[in-house]
Amino acid sequence: MESKQQGQAEINMSIDEGGASFLAHEFSVELSPTHATLDFKNISSRIDPRSASGKKHFKMVHNVIHVDPFLLKEMGRLVNEMVKKYEEKLGDIKKSEAMMKAEKELQKEVENMQKSQQKQSTKKTDYMG
Repeated sequence: MESKQQGQAEINMSIDEGGASFLAHEFSVELSPTHATLDFKNISSRIDPRSASGKKHFKMVHNVIHVDPFLLKEMGRLVNEMVKKYEEKLGDIKKSEAMMKAEKELQKEVENMQKSQQKQSTKKTDYMG
């Protein structure tokens, strides 16, 4: 048996490197008195080749992290500091042209759906349907 010097302790540590990296398309934050929940979401469309209809369906994957409210505040401070340094060095962070175009197209689709729903709700019914 080896003798240890007084005050030294043996520490065993294992590190879980986690799974594959995760690209988040969106996120949400919820707060409770005891913790904050960060929900990172990845949404991707899929086409099932086995499906006769060939319709797209969407898959959403969540990576949820729970943290102490103080840690959330520190994360916000650190992220703001990093964004400030990034923009000082490389310029303002802006939405890409592709993102702005996609948002406009989506907005048009939403407006068309709303108009269609309004027409259906204002259509007078009669005995013939």
